[in-house]
Amino acid sequence: MKKLRIIAIIIFIALIVIGAIFYFVKEKALITGKQAETTEKTSAEKITPIEPAIPHLKETSTEVPAISPEPLTAEQEQKKEISAKPAEKEALAGLQADPPTIEIKVPEGKRGKSVFRLTNNLKNNVLLKIYKSEENPETGTLNQESFVNASSYSGAPWLIQFPVNKSLKSGESTEIEVTVEARNLDAGQHLANLIILGKNDGELLVVPVQAEIEKAVKISITKVEVDDGTSSGTTGNSDGVANSGEKAAVTLTLKNSG
Repeated sequence: MKKLRIIAIIIFIALIVIGAIFYFVKEKALITGKQAETTEKTSAEKITPIEPAIPHLKETSTEVPAISPEPLTAEQEQKKEISAKPAEKEALAGLQADPPTIEIKVPEGKRGKSVFRLTNNLKNNVLLKIYKSEENPETGTLNQESFVNASSYSGAPWLIQFPVNKSLKSGESTEIEVTVEARNLDAGQHLANLIILGKNDGELLVVPVQAEIEKAVKISITKVEVDDGTSSGTTGNSDGVANSGEKAAVTLTLKNSG
């Protein structure tokens, strides 16, 4: 009986020890878990995110350095000065002839005609007067100073222009008829100019006219030969006269004096 009591006491003490050990192990695990959680939270609060270090870029200028222009040649300087000047004779391009040069071929002693179209490219209407002149006919140009006095235009009586006066609106065109009268002209080339003037000297146009007078054909009989009995097929008394009833051959000699 005593032995059983001792065994029961030992078992009781063993259970108490085991329970104490289990309690202490559990408490230690809880304490360790709380410490780990606290440490993790503290570390998360203290750690500051580190931004990657990027070196500061210096601002770069995008301006293109100015390039010093190369010195111009004398010819380039002259062209630059001309282009910089305002057009002194703007109207020269304002009146336009199509074709710009009139060429007429006329048989000697006859009359020939041609037509060209005159267009007003000016911004304003223009009243035109058409003159004729034989001054500088080879180049088709006239001295600007000579335009001051329209009565100085003379020559080319063989050239007829129609109309002589014409009013053209801006952008309007008209046909000008040119006639060459060759009755008193020698064969060959004859040159003149049609001078088309507006209300002022700035509105002008020079149209060269080239008339080619072709030598006329002039046929004349210089010799007449009558064969009345000499050659085969002819009959007669061979006196060189075609008498009645004779069969004669007539030979004519012609000459072109044209």
